[in-house]
Amino acid sequence: MILRVHFQRHAAGDGILGLLGLLAHRPTARAMTAMMQALARAWRRDDLAATAGASRATLVREFRPLAQATPFEVLAEVRLGLARHALAASAQPLAEIASEAGYASQAAFSKAFKRRFERSPSELRCGAP
Repeated sequence: MILRVHFQRHAAGDGILGLLGLLAHRPTARAMTAMMQALARAWRRDDLAATAGASRATLVREFRPLAQATPFEVLAEVRLGLARHALAASAQPLAEIASEAGYASQAAFSKAFKRRFERSPSELRCGAP
């Protein structure tokens, strides 16, 4: 669902086509699969490109037109979306959610979350507007 929302938001209604396009190209499919299987991993551009079997530039060049974003922008969107769901649906500690979302610290996670959703994780959890 989070991927669908991302692609709908960034591809002006062609979200599913963008996702299918990513999965239809070997390097982008490998990158997406690897990122989704290891969301909390501290991915580096070189590691992701090697996993995809492409150079960093080639991976971004093939990824961007299909996703309307770079691989790391998509990864951040997925991580934050899953974290948002965990915050709303569970009493799991914030530090644990931050770690599972791939953030090295709760502070870094909170900053990224607030930048993306315009409210802090605590505000979301407490239901504040």
